[in-house]
Amino acid sequence: MILSPTEYKKKFPDDEKFRERYTTQSSKFYRDKMMDLVGGKEERLSELRGYVHDVELPNHLMYRVDTLYNPDGYRFYEFLIEYNVNKPAEGIYYGCRGLTKEGFDHDHAVKLFQQEWNEIEDRLRQVLNNIFPEKDFSNRFKMTDNANTNTYWLFWISLYDDEDIKEVGLAATRIIRDVFKYYLRNREWFTDHPLPESNPKTIVPKTAFYNKNYEALLEEVKDKEKFKKILLHFEEEGWIEVSPFYEKAWIFNGTGEHRQNVDFIQIIKILQEKGFFLKKNIPWTLIQATFLNSDGYASENLRQQSIQTIKGETEKFWKNKLDRILQEF
Repeated sequence: MILSPTEYKKKFPDDEKFRERYTTQSSKFYRDKMMDLVGGKEERLSELRGYVHDVELPNHLMYRVDTLYNPDGYRFYEFLIEYNVNKPAEGIYYGCRGLTKEGFDHDHAVKLFQQEWNEIEDRLRQVLNNIFPEKDFSNRFKMTDNANTNTYWLFWISLYDDEDIKEVGLAATRIIRDVFKYYLRNREWFTDHPLPESNPKTIVPKTAFYNKNYEALLEEVKDKEKFKKILLHFEEEGWIEVSPFYEKAWIFNGTGEHRQNVDFIQIIKILQEKGFFLKKNIPWTLIQATFLNSDGYASENLRQQSIQTIKGETEKFWKNKLDRILQEF
């Protein structure tokens, strides 16, 4: 039986209270990020006031950079970062919103906005990809789903949770405005210089702590079975342990106070000196994808750390430990 809205409220009277509570909790992360745009100062909250055509939108936080005006006199472009505090699932987004002056044909204005976006999109994508080489904006432009209150988002981009709102969100919004500014002054240049068609980047994610990472490491080892036995000995000593959270990973525990990266590095270096690896250079990248540090985190830059690691008491400590085990082989 499907409940009517009234019946639903009677059956679940606390739902609205729960929704309000958890919306507030989940919204804090994004609100704090928006507050970074005004230095985190609550007294500057008014600078994030949400409004469209002077109509207050109390549930929205908006940060604008300078508006641009179309030469036609009745359309203009806002470049802003926006967040709806009642919809944390949407997160923060930024882009270009077109507005039509009251009294003009908004439907016609939207068609003009769409035409302009078709002429700008490829060039803007190219510029953003060039400026942010580690990102790919090929599939990040989102289209609007409404054109109400005489507004129309030409496009918007979600700010990823791990992206800094100033270094990415604000920087990209300013770049977007610069491209639009040039377009409005030099529209013929965009139509005279079309970009060749290009396929979006295919991003193959780099993964670690899978069987394939361990198998790749074994390919760098002279005697695979011997290496496996050494790892079993390390487990028996308690120096490493299998992590239950990954397909293939060991946590380096070391022993006593000897449980830091420098200790792990010395062990690997000693194995290299004993001829365990095929090449002169230790395969640090593959090792990082197989072994976690004592806190359970993936180690970074073990190669660089190994260069900075000098011989001393730590090396002597592990040589004594390993000599005992390696005698059995």
